[in-house]
Amino acid sequence: MIRELTKAVAHMEDFLLVFQPQYNIQQRKIIGVEALIRWKHPQWGWVRPDLFIPAAEQAGLIGRIGQWVIQKATSQAVQWHEAGIPLRLSVNLSPEQLKEEALIELIDDALASSGIKPSLLTLELTEGSPLYEAPAAIGRLYQIRELGCAIAIDDFGTGYSSMKYLMDIPVQFVKLDRFFIRNLLEHQRSRPIVQAIIELSSSLEFQVIAEGVESSAELQLLAGMGCHEIQGYYISPPVQAMYIPDLVVEYIDPQRIRGL
Repeated sequence: MIRELTKAVAHMEDFLLVFQPQYNIQQRKIIGVEALIRWKHPQWGWVRPDLFIPAAEQAGLIGRIGQWVIQKATSQAVQWHEAGIPLRLSVNLSPEQLKEEALIELIDDALASSGIKPSLLTLELTEGSPLYEAPAAIGRLYQIRELGCAIAIDDFGTGYSSMKYLMDIPVQFVKLDRFFIRNLLEHQRSRPIVQAIIELSSSLEFQVIAEGVESSAELQLLAGMGCHEIQGYYISPPVQAMYIPDLVVEYIDPQRIRGL
């Protein structure tokens, strides 16, 4: 895996970005997208990100991949903005990238070269890595905020230090892990947990995004709990950039969302 990744990263031609819409429940429209990387190996076909991303981190390749993702994603976001679709863009940030001193310069360069407004860029951190607790890492997160970008905690609620993250990191978005959403309908205990996370986050003035929403029933429950945004196959699977404008127009119609 590492040998093949090393060859792929040398030219980046086998990688593709797809984008999954994020839907604002109150505004009833798509207001953002999350950029997700895909890798198509010449012989293996599509390789799952949960397989090649850890390998890239282990091999020290994640910095190059992360640089490509943020540059390509921000350039795409500017194209949408120029077409009258100013979507917020979320990009995943590996804990390994936070160890790199050049990270802030990389983000600043991407902002400058693409022309995207910093307020439209959100960097997502997957909860659970102790690397985020290092003073240098926390310092870089505050530098990201000084650039004008937002920070989101992904997969929130499944790590060992959820509450500590909210104290130490300058967060604007909390993304509810799909584990809780998947169990909303069948397990009664999930509901008070989700409600508590939403209420806590709202009291701290964080926006809550529920991941993995796949049904009208889940959407209705989350709307009643005061969740701000949803992301999942109920709105759209991750798609290539060319399909995003049509999705945005389609979801302007409030009747498109069944159940609200």
